[in-house]
Formats: sequence, C-alpha cells, structure tokens
Amino acid sequence: MKAWICFLSCLCLGASLMAGESYNILMLSDFHWGEASAYDVSPGAKFRTKKDIRLADRMEKPIGELLADAAANCDPDTRLMVECADLVEGGLKGEAVHAEQLKRSLDRIKRYISVPMYPVNGNHDDWGNGGPEAFKKVILPFIARELHGRAPAPVFATNYSFTEGGDLYVFLDTYTVGKQNDWQGFLRNILTAKPKYRYLFVVLHNNVMPFVNSTWLELAEMLSGTNAIILCGHSHRNILMRYDGPWGKMAQISVGSCVSSATSRMALGNTDLEKFWAWWTPNYAKSKDNKARLQKFYIPYLKEVYELNGYGYAKFLISDGGVLVEFHGKDSKVTKPVVLKVR
Repeated sequence: MKAWICFLSCLCLGASLMAGESYNILMLSDFHWGEASAYDVSPGAKFRTKKDIRLADRMEKPIGELLADAAANCDPDTRLMVECADLVEGGLKGEAVHAEQLKRSLDRIKRYISVPMYPVNGNHDDWGNGGPEAFKKVILPFIARELHGRAPAPVFATNYSFTEGGDLYVFLDTYTVGKQNDWQGFLRNILTAKPKYRYLFVVLHNNVMPFVNSTWLELAEMLSGTNAIILCGHSHRNILMRYDGPWGKMAQISVGSCVSSATSRMALGNTDLEKFWAWWTPNYAKSKDNKARLQKFYIPYLKEVYELNGYGYAKFLISDGGVLVEFHGKDSKVTKPVVLKVR
C-alpha cells in the first residue's frame, strides 16, 4: 500500500509541474570596473594599491570585447540578463564619485546588451565611503526601471522576484546592512506561499555550495525540495556544481566576468571530486567542526564539479526539456563555448 501511495504521489507531483516557454538568458558577474582617477588612494584610505589602479586602467578593452561577444550571442529568444554583483570595485572618492562609477558601469553594459538587466548587491558594489548611499540611489531606481511594472521594485535592498516563461527568479541581497534587509524572511515568505513554477532560479552574489558556515547552510536548507538552480558570482570562477542529497537536487552556476579571474587550480573540465575535496577542505574548512560539516552535508552528495578557466559569461537555454548552460570563456584554453546540462 505504501508503495502505491508513493507512486501516486509521484504522479501527482509530475502532473503539477508547470509547462513553460522556451527562451534564453545571459549571466554576468564581478566586473569590478572603475576608472583609475575615481579610487581613493589618499594616505588614510586602505582600499586601493597602485597594482589595483594599473589593473583598472587595462580593464576597459577586454571588458568591451567580452560584452561585444555576449551581445553577439543575444538572439530574439534572449529575454533577460542577470548580473550577480560587484559591478564596481568600490573604495572610491565618496558618494558622488561612487554613484557616477555605478552609472557608467550600467550604461556601458546597456550600450552593448539591450535586454532587461537585473543586478544584485555584492561585497564591492557599496563598499567604501558613501558607497551604501550611492548604491541605493543608483541601483534601486535602475532595477525599478528594468522591471517596468512586472513585479514590485525593491525599496531598501536588492531583494526582489518575478516570473518569466513559467519560471520563478528570486534575487537575494546578503550584503546591504540594516534591519530592513531581511533577505531570509523575503525568501521564506515566497516559499511558504508555495508558488507554482517550472524552474526556480535563485540569484545572489555568494556561492552557497559547498560552504559550511551557518548562513549558507541555512539558505541551502531553506531551498530543500525546491530543485533550485543557484546563480552566483564572487569566486571569479566559471563553475557548475551539481548536488543530489537530503536537500533534493540543486545546481549552482558561478561566473566570473572579471579580467583578473584566477586560472583554475583544478583540472579543466569534469573535475576529479577526490582532488577537488583535497583542495577545497584545507582552504575553506580548516577547523575540525567545518570538516565534520563538510562530510555531513556535502562530500557524499556533491555529484559533479565542472570548471572553465579564465573570465567570461554564461548563456542559459531554458525549455520544458531542461536547462542548458553555455560557458563562454575568454583568456581560456577552451576556444568554443562549453555546453553543459543543468537540469
């Protein structure tokens, strides 16, 4: 009898999955753009070094080439673009300069790519003197314009959501400081309402997997059973991770569009998971408690890690048949897009 109940439950679950539309999206993250003259390099400032300034000076051309390549890969089916934070480097000369740099970064991207662009806050976007004020004054109205009434605009932090083609997109701001930024409550309210969707995309700056501090474990647990596809940045790496365990099936895709993105420390392509854990554990789970959490929550359940060298962007092809990601890497050993199945 229990077997039949389980079978019928699975049939009902399958019947409740929404059919949706076929469309594409673009994903970029971590430009860290900034004009050299905008950085605060006064003796009392601890934000910038001369090395960083030189990097900023030589970023314009390769970033332009990346954006031109992404624009060339836009087609009539490309509906939107997500930007997983760190548009600017931060550490700038006060609120007015910070606001101007944010505007120029947004304008430069939109000159190349005209589809609606949806950003989220990161650890550099509002960093520095006057950064939080500048971010709120520039980014929140920008998001409201891009949403164009399709969903309520964020009013304090970049927590917002909308649907596209039968799919639910939820943006989480884990950086804006203040009691008004209850991003956990924002997500909890959405999930408690049991929305109908084909795929759930959760967009934020930080990688969630396989970190074992309380914040990211709480978020992973909140997403239990949702089959979430997490889109993130922060690590400056182009990585697909696939999880199948107590929280259900989840996938995480991170992208690094920063010109200084680090060369892979792991094997290019389908990574040897034993080597991955041998590298990850001493770097990100140094304490005994964290190692124990890693063994409990992730090591048995992380099924795949795929990494592409260099900086780049991603294009997603979304349909009832599944979700594919095309990694487009610049400054990489791989000269053609790498297409991987996400879902």
